[in-house]
Amino acid sequence: MRHWRKRKANNANNMAYKIDRIKIAHTPHDRRIKLSEDDRQKIRKLYRGGKSLNDIAKIYGVSKSTIHNAVRPEMYQRQLEQKSKKQVWKMEYDRVSHNTAQRKTRRYKNELYKEGVI
Repeated sequence: MRHWRKRKANNANNMAYKIDRIKIAHTPHDRRIKLSEDDRQKIRKLYRGGKSLNDIAKIYGVSKSTIHNAVRPEMYQRQLEQKSKKQVWKMEYDRVSHNTAQRKTRRYKNELYKEGVI
């Protein structure tokens, strides 16, 4: 009887790992992506038409810097290259916040899986 309980607990724990194997990066379900490529093109047209960065940011519900990166992608790429050289992007590892973020992502993927989206 003891082994059965252990196996049942292991199966419940393994579900999280099954969800981890499902990749949603660079898909419409990836929550890190704020703007689609169509949105970026529309933003460039609005900016060339005379709209300010702040006005466009309010329309799309994102920050001014996100809009600036969409308008000037070459400057954004240059900034990323400089950051990678300086390794400014490296932060201290915080186990608690990492675990919290991982749990949120697993729950989100699980919901998508149950809905049949992924």
